[in-house]
Formats: sequence, structure tokens, C-alpha cells
Amino acid sequence: MISGDKMANNQTPGNMIVNIEQVDTGKLKIVFDDGYKNTIFVRDIRLKCPCAQCIDEMTGKILLVSQQVPLNIYPQQIAPIGNYALRFDWSDGHNTGLFTYKLLREIAEAQ
Repeated sequence: MISGDKMANNQTPGNMIVNIEQVDTGKLKIVFDDGYKNTIFVRDIRLKCPCAQCIDEMTGKILLVSQQVPLNIYPQQIAPIGNYALRFDWSDGHNTGLFTYKLLREIAEAQ
């Protein structure tokens, strides 16, 4: 769980995370500074990984094959990166994606 004061202080309102906690191995509850909160399936987060291994940097083509991501994937660790993103250490060994608070908000709203 990551919580406390706003996790960022220079973001647009609604794009700052004030709390994140693991509900169970497959879900995270994320609360944003504007009061919006949602419980997100962690596999949905993993499938949106923005790193160069998962998305071609030049074309934007998705390289990640969703069928290769286990249905029971879970974050082994979640670490804040600066004042703008989280890094997940996934149970499948992947850990190079930086998920901006804005991207996490988009994923939360899409569910």
C-alpha cells in the first residue's frame, strides 16, 4: 500500500494518486486527489504496460501478447517513481514499465 499526502504535487487535479492498496492478489484500489476511486484488475494494468518491450517506440504497435500474460499475474512490489508514476515488479518477472498517474487514471476510468 502506498498512501499519505498527495503522491504528486505538480499534476493536474484528478491525476494525482493519494492512496493505492492491494484489495487481493488480482485487484488494486486506487484513490485520486479529486475523490475518484476505482478497483482495477492488475492484469489490466500489466496489459497496458508502456515500456519499449511492450510497445514499439517508433510505431506505437503493441508488442505484448496478451495471451502470454498469466491470468493470475500480480504485483510483487509497487514503487513510486518521482512525483508522477509507479513501477510494478510483476510476478511474471517484468518490471520496466513506468505507469504515470495519468495512465493509471485512464485505465481506472476504462473499467
